[in-house]
Amino acid sequence: MKDDLQHLIEGHIKNDYVFTGNNIAADNPSYRSDPNINDRVHRFVFVFDSCQPLIMESFLQQTSLVRDSLNDAKIPQLILMTKTDKLSNLIQDDLSTTFHSKFIQNKIQQFSGLLRRPAYSVLPMKNIHIEHIPSTNLKILTLYNLRHMLMTTAEYPSDNVEELQQDTYDRNDDVFSTSNFQSP
Repeated sequence: MKDDLQHLIEGHIKNDYVFTGNNIAADNPSYRSDPNINDRVHRFVFVFDSCQPLIMESFLQQTSLVRDSLNDAKIPQLILMTKTDKLSNLIQDDLSTTFHSKFIQNKIQQFSGLLRRPAYSVLPMKNIHIEHIPSTNLKILTLYNLRHMLMTTAEYPSDNVEELQQDTYDRNDDVFSTSNFQSP
C-alpha cells in the first residue's frame, strides 16, 4: 500500500486505476510514467462518518500510514466529519448552532487527537443526500468547508510558479498550457 500511496501522491496513478492491494506496475496502463504538476496531490481530505467509532487498530494504522506519507510530501490535510446533524438534536433543528455545540466541539477534539491533526483542520458537515432544496444554513456550512479546503492550498501556485509556467496539461487531445500563468 505504501508504494501505491507514494505513486498516487506523486501523480503516477491515473484516475481509472482500481486499488487491489498489489502495488501498481510501471507497465500498467493506469501508470503515468512522467506526471506533471497537475497530476500530483495538492490537498488531501479524509472523510469520516462522525457517528462511527474510530478506535479500530487497523484503521488507525492505515490512516497513520497515509498521514505520514502526506506529511513527508508536505501536503495539507483536512478531515471532513460527516453526519454531524445526527449527533445532536440541537443541530438537527438548527444547523447554525454547529460550531457552538459542546458535543460537536468534543467530537472535533476526538477526531483531532486520534488522527493527530489540529482541531481547526476538522470540518463538521451535515449529510446532504436527502436535501432537495438546501437551507441557507446548510449552504453557509458547505461553502465555509469548501473555502477552508481551498485555502489550504492557496500558496501552492505561488510556491510552484516555475514548474507551472513550464507545464502543459494534456487530457483527451485537449492541451492546456499554463505558460501564461503570472505570479500573484
